[in-house]
Amino acid sequence: MEILRSSNFETIPGMGTIALIDGKVSAIGSKKMIEHFYVRDTYDKCYVENLEFRGQTVMFVIIDDCIVGIVCTTDRIKETTPKALVKLHQLHVKVFMLTGDNRQVASAVSNELKLDGFEAEYLPEDKLNKVKALQQEGYTVGMAGHTIADVKAIEEADVCIAMGTKNDVIVKSADAVLLEDDLLELERAKVLSVDIVRNIKQNLFFAFIYNFIAIPFAAFGFLNPIFADIAMVLSTVSVVLNALRLKKMNIG
Repeated sequence: MEILRSSNFETIPGMGTIALIDGKVSAIGSKKMIEHFYVRDTYDKCYVENLEFRGQTVMFVIIDDCIVGIVCTTDRIKETTPKALVKLHQLHVKVFMLTGDNRQVASAVSNELKLDGFEAEYLPEDKLNKVKALQQEGYTVGMAGHTIADVKAIEEADVCIAMGTKNDVIVKSADAVLLEDDLLELERAKVLSVDIVRNIKQNLFFAFIYNFIAIPFAAFGFLNPIFADIAMVLSTVSVVLNALRLKKMNIG
C-alpha cells in the first residue's frame, strides 16, 4: 500500500488535525472540526450516536469538505485508576474530568470512576474558564494534563501538573512533572507534598528551639556554652535526620 506524503500538517487543539495530502485538504477530528470548517454533515447521525452511547469516541475523516469515513476509538481505564481515585478522595481531594470527548463517553467514565464531576466536548479555552470558575468558588485548583490543549488551564491553576509528557511547553508551565501518566503518581505526589510541608515546619521548630532559646540563654550566662554547642549540633542532626525520613516514608 502506498503511503501518501503530507504537508502543512497542523493540530487544532480540541478539534483534530489537518494537512494537505495528495493535493487535497484532509482532516480527522471531532464534531467541532466539522462545525469549524463548515463541512457538510452528511453522516448517519443515529449510527454515530449509537457508537457514542456505547462509549466509543468518534472521529470524522474529512477530505475537501466532505466526510468520507469515521474512526472509532475506546480509551481503557487503567487498572490503577480506581485505586488512585479512592486514595485521593481519602485525602479530601475532589476529582473533576475536563475532556474533549463527547458527553456520553465522559458520562460513562465519570459514573464508573465515581468522579466528583465532569465536563465534555471542551476546547482549551473552556478548560481555562472552568479552572477560573472553580477558583472563584473557593477551590484550590490543581490541573493535571499532558496535551497542548491543557496548557492554558494548567498555567491558570494554583498547582500545575504535567503528567507523562515530554512536551517542553507543558513541562515549562508545570510546578510538578510526573514521569508516568498514572493517577497513582498524582496521589503519591499529593502525599509527598503534605509530608514535605510538615517536615519543613518540624525543622523550623527544631531551629527555633536552638536559635531563640539556647543562644540567648548561653549569651546571658544561663547556659554553659558547651551545652549551647551541643544543642547546635543536636539541632543540625535532628533537622537532617528528620529530612531523611521523607525518603523512607515515600519509598514505593
